[in-house]
Amino acid sequence: MVDPLSILGAGLGVTSLILQVVDECVKGYRYYVHAANMPEQCQHLQLRVQMEQQRFLNFATVAGLLSADGELSATLKVNRAILIAVLAEVRSVFEKYAATNGRYVNLSSSREVDWEDHSELGFDDAMELLRFPPSLKKQSTFPFLKHEKNRGAQRRRGNNLRKIVMEPKRLVWAIFDKDRFEEMIARLAELNSFLTGLLDGSKLDAIQEATSASYYEILQMKNDIKSLQDLVRAFGPESRSASDAKNPEHLPSPAALDESLQDERVRKYLRRLAELKIEYTKIGQMSENVKNSSSYIQSINTKLDLELFVFSGPLRDLIRQNCRTPASWKDKHVWIEWKQSPSTYGVPLPRSGEVEMRLKLLTELLCFEKPSGFRSPTCHGYVQVEDENDEPMFGLVFGIQDDALSHSFSIYTLYELFHEIPKPSLTARVSLARALAESIYHFHAINWLHKGIRSESILIAKPDGAQPDLSNPYISGFELSRPRIMDNMTEKPAFDPLRDLYRYPAAQSSCPYQQYQKSYDFYSLGIVMMEIAHWKRLEDVLELGSLQDLRPLALQGVRRRLLGDVDVPGDQQDRSSLKSTYLDALSAEVGEAYKDMVEICLRSDEIEPPTVGNESRGTIGIRLQRLMDSVVIKKLRQLEVALGND
Repeated sequence: MVDPLSILGAGLGVTSLILQVVDECVKGYRYYVHAANMPEQCQHLQLRVQMEQQRFLNFATVAGLLSADGELSATLKVNRAILIAVLAEVRSVFEKYAATNGRYVNLSSSREVDWEDHSELGFDDAMELLRFPPSLKKQSTFPFLKHEKNRGAQRRRGNNLRKIVMEPKRLVWAIFDKDRFEEMIARLAELNSFLTGLLDGSKLDAIQEATSASYYEILQMKNDIKSLQDLVRAFGPESRSASDAKNPEHLPSPAALDESLQDERVRKYLRRLAELKIEYTKIGQMSENVKNSSSYIQSINTKLDLELFVFSGPLRDLIRQNCRTPASWKDKHVWIEWKQSPSTYGVPLPRSGEVEMRLKLLTELLCFEKPSGFRSPTCHGYVQVEDENDEPMFGLVFGIQDDALSHSFSIYTLYELFHEIPKPSLTARVSLARALAESIYHFHAINWLHKGIRSESILIAKPDGAQPDLSNPYISGFELSRPRIMDNMTEKPAFDPLRDLYRYPAAQSSCPYQQYQKSYDFYSLGIVMMEIAHWKRLEDVLELGSLQDLRPLALQGVRRRLLGDVDVPGDQQDRSSLKSTYLDALSAEVGEAYKDMVEICLRSDEIEPPTVGNESRGTIGIRLQRLMDSVVIKKLRQLEVALGND
């Protein structure tokens, strides 16, 4: 390994030397990630450098190396000489390849480079710290806004990174040696694993979580098919093949090997997620020009023969009783979710041919194999029947494949279970909330909006004679679900008080059409999390009485009631006495931490608006994803573990 003092000089103190070489490594990664003239067929290699960059930055953050006043951990203090040597080699790896294959161009003076090449906003630039609007800063109940000291440290680290990112020069490739470049990436991966192994085991989970979140953010920033195909290659198994063939000078510790294996598992999962995003992007592009795509849409073969289904009674009677009809199909236990008629609130009704075309596109997407984190049942296709008015009616056919289930089981909705079984343990309820939050996080990672989250669309298998496994729910209710790009095909929901009860006010059936937002899904999740906590339906929590008597104005006020943001006539004392009554009751039921998570979901629309005038949709989405990951999903996991250890 390279002697660091021969490269960096012995005149600096050890700590200053470490900080200096960390800065040089950050710069090196930044230059390589944004290098110009990368051959098009090698763009995936640039993404692999970006992934190693995130591993390095996450190590440096956890180790306290990105802050000028950061304290080295005890383990790093013992291994300072090794740390300097590894960091120096990272710098040397960058310098050697750049010296033989590229040159640096001063951005302030040179105009000879085609700056349109790889001109997309840099990932570092997009990864700004979370910024909160004033309305949320006033909510002192939010734990992540309390710790001013920690937030200040985050800002200082962010400022250091921004200074590094803004270096006024760019690396430009004169020639490109693909084999040597792959060897360089493999060596960077080895060195990152070695650096991770220098930390004590308690910090490994933090690095793994941060790296996984970084990969999700890279995926979210890629929206065109070519970039996504490059990402699939970057996540592919060949990304470490060169590394496997090379013998490092220092064998990695068991902790480093564990981190490397976990990183491989995450990349494999993200590869499947990127493949799904490619599929959804293709379908979204077809929806933008249906006429030119009509031949493909007609070729989608997901319509099933109704004659092959066995029902427990007359089908029309079953449909009248429930929008979800159980059936047997090819010796499989399945159910059909019938599509409601679109709203008539000033919106022209689509023709049945248009409805079926939309359904074909949706079923094509639903039938695509999805990673397990989506928690969606298997979609087999769709069926068509005639309703009582002899009008076409469509239904999506779903089933589940779970080897852990016995042959005899029933599917219940969460809405039904609230009345079917006694209140489960707090551990079981938190596990259910965590699984649902993770599911929505995965949908949003590819910009797929669900639009129908409610306890009636959450399915749980209950084996006969046994209790249901609440940690293994399924997300259903896709009648309005659509990839975000398909906004021009979005339907308004029909008026249904039960369903509007879970919808964000602007997304309810009585409101004029506006673009659906990710925060609306999180709002619905917050409603369901409140139900899970009390193990009651929302109408029972709010004591609403008959749902059929509810009018749109009352439904519009549900959010304000839950948050206590209601205009109450009279003096301030009367107003404060009604403030956050339901949140206080929630805190008494399941604790302050869970209550804070529900409030974050209910207020997530206050996070989503742009914080600056030119903020892109991608960075807005990343801010929201970061928020949900850090203050909802992670905290639910921590709470689940803590309860399980009691």
